[in-house]
Amino acid sequence: MNEHAKEPSPPIHLPPPTPWPMVLGLGMAMMMAGMIVFLRNTAQPEANASLGVPILGAVLFFGALIMLLRDDVKAFERGGHGHG
Repeated sequence: MNEHAKEPSPPIHLPPPTPWPMVLGLGMAMMMAGMIVFLRNTAQPEANASLGVPILGAVLFFGALIMLLRDDVKAFERGGHGHG
């Protein structure tokens, strides 16, 4: 028998397809871009500086983070996708 025969490797962990990583990135980009615009416009007294975009970005970011973690916990509880 060949001593160098490879043992079967465990399956690779790939999470199920989900839109939450993209929403997470979009929320982060909206937070950062909105804060840059807000801080730049606060230096000019006549500018209309609004916190609407960064707040919406924060809501998207934290909502997507919660949903992403919820999906991972569900996958862990089912024992699928390489979780033990």
